[in-house]
Amino acid sequence: MELGKTLIIYESIQYLVPFIEEKGVKVFHVYKQLNIFEKLLRRISLKYEFHFPFLFDRWTKKIAQVDTVIIFATAVDSHIAYIIKNYSHKRIIIWYWNPVSKSFVPSKFQGNNVEFWSFDQEDCEKYNIRFNSTFYIKDIHPAQDDSLKREIDVIYLGMDKGRKKNLKDIENQLNAQNITTYFHIIPDFKAPNPENIKSMDYGVYLSHVNNAKVILDFLQAGQAGQTIRPMESIFLKRKLLTNDTTIVHMPFYDRNNIFILGLDNLDDLYNFINSPYKDIDKSILDYYNFENWIKRFDHE
Repeated sequence: MELGKTLIIYESIQYLVPFIEEKGVKVFHVYKQLNIFEKLLRRISLKYEFHFPFLFDRWTKKIAQVDTVIIFATAVDSHIAYIIKNYSHKRIIIWYWNPVSKSFVPSKFQGNNVEFWSFDQEDCEKYNIRFNSTFYIKDIHPAQDDSLKREIDVIYLGMDKGRKKNLKDIENQLNAQNITTYFHIIPDFKAPNPENIKSMDYGVYLSHVNNAKVILDFLQAGQAGQTIRPMESIFLKRKLLTNDTTIVHMPFYDRNNIFILGLDNLDDLYNFINSPYKDIDKSILDYYNFENWIKRFDHE
């Protein structure tokens, strides 16, 4: 796959976009910035499953110039139908970066010139689709300063997604052990938000990570793939606290760096947090780097 001939329709962390575009890949949102009238049209188009192409982002003007289109799957899929109808001669890859249950089932578009891939190995088996891991970008890292006194022991940033009670329980358990925490739990869309908690810019989050020792990763129910948190852990050299028991099978697993809730002894957590991070092999980092993630669509 030639990076300069690849276009990604992307609805994930916008902070990563310039780093991806530096590799020559074209990156766009599904939709352009919409006014009130255009948002109404979008709502109508989604309800009745047809599309107004003028609502889409500038990828409609660039797609003719590329060979491959990679689409990050979301609950919105009208643009996929449009691409299949008008650009079936292109290589079209739909990559699930969340569980299929949070999006649409592959069968909706099967029978067309579309490839389906997922970061979740259980979904790959369930829906008979191909696997490609999550990724990160090696150029992103907070400044490493070994003299910095990290004031946060455990940091968490993420949407609620039905996990808030569990996350609060974990935070209380950590605080009871004199472990300092910084938890930023963002309410789900249209959920009550009496504390007015807002989304956090990823760059701001990275500045907090720079002042933390451990990143908390807490999988939502029904998920079996690696989230971006383990990637942050290995690329940013921060320890990981997780409820993912399958992580022991990952090539980057090292008990010095990863503490598994429900498996490891909580009495050992304080010492785990305050012991040094153990560097992992460069070949593992290379595997999860963006450029090799792209290449795996040709070789897996």
